[in-house]
Amino acid sequence: MQAGIERNPDGEVLRLALAKLLVKEKQEASALVPLAYLPSQPSIEYLSLRAALAQKTKQDEIARESYQQLTEKDPNNGRWWLGLAIQQERALQWPAAQHAYQQALNKVGLSSQSQAFIHQRLQLLASLEETQSAN
Repeated sequence: MQAGIERNPDGEVLRLALAKLLVKEKQEASALVPLAYLPSQPSIEYLSLRAALAQKTKQDEIARESYQQLTEKDPNNGRWWLGLAIQQERALQWPAAQHAYQQALNKVGLSSQSQAFIHQRLQLLASLEETQSAN
């Protein structure tokens, strides 16, 4: 598979196949390696697996970049906005995170648990904002 990836670096099929094989082997960090490369026009499947693996392995920059592109490609999916918000919050980009959480609430695809989580995070971010402006 590696030789095929080297011959066609922009090709997603082999990169996805290798990543999925490594996920099955419970090697999430290794599974992210073939997906670290970002093709010029990545598919939603490629970006979503890349984002999930990056988030799971604490590769926050890769995760944030992937979720950002997912929100651009599929803006009505609340899961992508939620993923982006979490990554922005981790990067201390609180106003951006608040916006992304709000976007997530207005989109489809979120469970009631996810919606409750978002409301919780928005309350926390609002209280952090109040604390900062009081100082």
